[in-house]
Amino acid sequence: MNRRSWMMAAVTFLTSACLILGVLYRVPAAEKEDGLTGQFDVAADGTIAYVTQENGKPSLSVKSDVNELLVQLPTDRSILDIAITADGESVLYAVSDKELGTESRSTVFRLDRLTGESGKLFSADAVITELVMDPKAADRLFYLQADRFSDYSPGAMLYPYGFDVHSYDLARGQHEKHTDMDRQSMSSLQVSAEEEAVYVQMDEETGGRGTAEEVDAVGRIFKIPLSDPDRKLVISIPEDTADLYDFVLIPERSELIYQAIAGTDEDGFLEYELFSYNWGTQQIEKLTRLHAYAGTPIYGMDGRVYFMADEAFGRNDSDVKLYSMEPDGRTLVQIDLDS
Repeated sequence: MNRRSWMMAAVTFLTSACLILGVLYRVPAAEKEDGLTGQFDVAADGTIAYVTQENGKPSLSVKSDVNELLVQLPTDRSILDIAITADGESVLYAVSDKELGTESRSTVFRLDRLTGESGKLFSADAVITELVMDPKAADRLFYLQADRFSDYSPGAMLYPYGFDVHSYDLARGQHEKHTDMDRQSMSSLQVSAEEEAVYVQMDEETGGRGTAEEVDAVGRIFKIPLSDPDRKLVISIPEDTADLYDFVLIPERSELIYQAIAGTDEDGFLEYELFSYNWGTQQIEKLTRLHAYAGTPIYGMDGRVYFMADEAFGRNDSDVKLYSMEPDGRTLVQIDLDS
């Protein structure tokens, strides 16, 4: 991208910073635009829960045989993330202010699809950025929580930091904080289906712990054993692999599917695609060639990978679509959420 002056360089830096923060914290890609925001989840029976913007109002819907609008919030609110239970009967969603600030709080609700009623589970004086149901325990919800805010410059939009992993027992109403890392960034939470462990994307930081200062960091995937969180392990990938962002593990294939920068388009906008890495063969394969922002992969019980792609990423408009494919990238199809 051309940088004709120091001012253009500054604008480019700030824009890139905002885009990167949007990736890491899964903030809706186009708060001012109608359409899909990027938050979705898939139940074991194939039911898809997803979030859209409709005239500026965040709206939660599900698609099984037909589309069903479950919740629509005021324009000053934002749905930060959602999780659908394995049986598809309940959808959990985290709500906060559209414009996050030091006084922002998060509230997690549970919506019963049979009755259509939403009930408050809990609130926190913090920002809850991700929700994931434990595949081993139907009543355990894991979530990422950021306790503080900072900004890049005076007057700039605040962003959350000071991340840790928490869980909530739906049956007992009890919270548990599993880590004390206070990390600058943490995203793409995954819960192991076999072990008492979680996986997250974090930076291998060289700067200060839990600060808002700029650091020289590389995005990597960490396994955190819940019995001993301090003994976190970096998931092995080739050292020359670019930064990793969203990811999903497929243990039965010994594979990792992840999002990474694939290049730039003719206008200089970054393109993010999905790649796979096989630990047995140590081979990397490029799975998508959408020339867009492909991310948030989810591995469904049907053996397919679901993901969102914004085909107008970095531009004024947003064009987010939901896709599914086989883990090797074959039979890519767009899922119609309008019918």
